[in-house]
Amino acid sequence: STTSAVPSLSSLCVDFLVANFDCIESLGGVDSQARNQISRSLVDKNVLDDSAVAILAGTNIMDEYYGSGGVTSLEIPDGSNVTAPGLKKIITTMFRPHSGVHAV
Repeated sequence: STTSAVPSLSSLCVDFLVANFDCIESLGGVDSQARNQISRSLVDKNVLDDSAVAILAGTNIMDEYYGSGGVTSLEIPDGSNVTAPGLKKIITTMFRPHSGVHAV
């Protein structure tokens, strides 16, 4: 007899967000742990690019308006599809004065 586990609600939500990431403008109040899970899943699908990292980091225009949910860390397991200029823009936006984010 084979037993299969029922996926958690958070796992289902992450899977849904990843499957529809091209439609997402902002992650709003999504916490850093969930953003990191989304990041890993986007890498697995080979679609983590400048635009995706900007959304995950909360540095796009929609997050400036709605708030990024206090992103203080973001893991990028494979940035091979992220350009140097794109990463520079994201980092300089995340580390602006009084953002509460610090490089480690």
